[in-house]
Order: sequence, then C-alpha cells, then structure tokens
Amino acid sequence: SLLSLVPECPESVGRIVSSTLAKNREARYTSLADVVADIKPVLLDLQRQQAGELFARAGQLLGRDQLDAAHSAVRKALDLDPWHAEARQLRSRIEQDLHRRDLVGRANALLDRAEQEIGQRELKDAAECLASVRQMSLNDPQVNARLERAHSQIEEARNATRLLESARDN
Repeated sequence: SLLSLVPECPESVGRIVSSTLAKNREARYTSLADVVADIKPVLLDLQRQQAGELFARAGQLLGRDQLDAAHSAVRKALDLDPWHAEARQLRSRIEQDLHRRDLVGRANALLDRAEQEIGQRELKDAAECLASVRQMSLNDPQVNARLERAHSQIEEARNATRLLESARDN
C-alpha cells in the first residue's frame, strides 16, 4: 500500500489512491470528477496544515528579528489559507515592523548626512536634515539621541559663529 511506501502520506490520500488503482472495477472510481471531489478536501486540509506550520515559523522568525524571512513565511501561509486570521494579524505586525525599520534606516542616513554637513560647517543643510528626521516622529532611543546630539552641535557651532562675529566687530 501507499502508506507502507510513504508513511507520512495522509491516510485519506492512501484510500483515494487505493480506490483509484483497485483491481476490482466495482471498487474503483467511476469518473475523474469523483476522484477530484474526494481529493479537494484532502488538499485543503493539507494546505491549512502547511499554512499553520508556516505561520508558526513566521512567528519564530519574527521573534529572532528576521523580518524579511518572517514576512515571506507569513505571505506563503496566507497564499495557502487566506482566511487564517492570526496569520493576517501577524502579517500586519511584520509590515509595521518592516516600515519602522525602513524609517529608522532613512533617519540614520539623514543623521549621517547632517553630521557630515556639521563637520563642513554647512549648518543650514544640517538643520534641514534634522528637520526631516523630526518629521518622521520616530520613537527610537538611538535615533533620538543622535538627533539631540546633532542639534546641540549645530547650536554650539552657531554660538561660536556669533561669538567670532562679535569679536570681529569689536
């Protein structure tokens, strides 16, 4: 039998294959439509099972902060079982985390540019970069610390410039 050759094969598939290949005509399916009618629910169950496994894997990947892999796994789960409510919720959470990660990346790139502009005494350009970061309204401690540090450096540079101008005028 199929189950002895492939032990992980679901019993229902084994029954369908046995009926399809039966030597006795009376025991065989009379049409392909009958085979399809019996195999469809089995296929749906297998898809749901695989979707559940992919959902669990996506949760594990998210726990390890592997957002891209988690997103891929949950999308595959939803391809198999679009009505999996928990998978839809997990997909939303992962997409929010991906969006936040992208924002933090953009904020850090702007902060790098601002720090470079400060080093070149291009304070207006640096301030524009910082304003762009502030508009992102991120609640990230590292980004906020860099933002405040860069803002302080701009203020210090502006104060130094004012003092130099004042000294030159006197």
